[in-house]
Amino acid sequence: MIERSLSRYRQAYLISCCSMTDSLAVFDVDHWLRQPRPADFHVSQPYQVACWSKLSQKEGGRICYGNTEGLNCYKRPELPANLGQGYPEAYTQKDEEASVGVEQVATAVAKAGLQDQCDVCTFRNNLNKIFATPVDLKSPWVVDACMLQHTLHLDIHKIPQHTFPNADLFQYYGYRFEALSTQQTEVDATSEYCAVVRLRLDKLRVMMAAEVDCYDPDKVKPGHAPDLASYLELKTYVMPEDQRKAANIKKFKYPKWWLQSWLAGVPSVIAGARDKQGWLRSIETVPTRQIPNLSAEANVGFNPWEQIGFGRDVLTWMQHMTGLHREKQLQFSYQEEGNRHAIRCMLVNAGSLAERVRSVQ
Repeated sequence: MIERSLSRYRQAYLISCCSMTDSLAVFDVDHWLRQPRPADFHVSQPYQVACWSKLSQKEGGRICYGNTEGLNCYKRPELPANLGQGYPEAYTQKDEEASVGVEQVATAVAKAGLQDQCDVCTFRNNLNKIFATPVDLKSPWVVDACMLQHTLHLDIHKIPQHTFPNADLFQYYGYRFEALSTQQTEVDATSEYCAVVRLRLDKLRVMMAAEVDCYDPDKVKPGHAPDLASYLELKTYVMPEDQRKAANIKKFKYPKWWLQSWLAGVPSVIAGARDKQGWLRSIETVPTRQIPNLSAEANVGFNPWEQIGFGRDVLTWMQHMTGLHREKQLQFSYQEEGNRHAIRCMLVNAGSLAERVRSVQ
């Protein structure tokens, strides 16, 4: 099945013998973008199959599979609100250097008894980066991968990020908005609730874990627990000063907001606008399905199917490459190389990913 699905892409996108001796193959992003839009293919509605709650650092940081206690209820904050209040003395910060392995997702899938229905196992973070490449050609990314049995496992690989003044404070604004929106008295970034979602992209059955910010109590059916239909994404942004900056929000932020929400089946984004002093001034609800139209109305439209089609083709290629090197760790890296854009595949000698995943199966 992998060979058949790849046959139409190989000549167009793969360079098996490339000039870099440490590369196994290359996916030519520029060539993909020049091709006519791919034919439509089946994409299923995301469906939640599992979840977990991670306790805060103060509570021990344990992961509780099947537990929904980490899912908080949304309540619109009072305006205006000082998003900088409590920084830094009342801020429990997440350790950005800590490793978060795909074995957490594999464990949740195994506990749900769905290993045989999983072609791709990953955190949403990886798909955010891969699928967004056509609309963000300048942002590099790296993903580690291995094939165990028939499942492609994608592991988060952190790379150095561009730093800028007050980056920690701006990040705190986002966590403070989440705390205000869920009536939390402390800003603690170390706890989380993750939903594991099943999504079908053409022939690929994807099991993906996505952190969920909160849920809308008005969208929960009486007598039922919160589900995907009630989940919300929370976002903050700087209030635009003019029409050009307002259009830039729809040009650069909306495609990523749409992708992140669409992948996990989250129907709405709660967007909080702040001023430059960190005061929350307005809040709006943006339905995920309307985001492409809102960008188009501002003359900065994007094509959602381009992101979906690109993601499908790259995942299919990754599935093929890891299938050729089963139980070996491969690394897929994307970066802008002058005027060229490509994803390179390399073998990671002595990589531990396969052993880590195997230990939880």
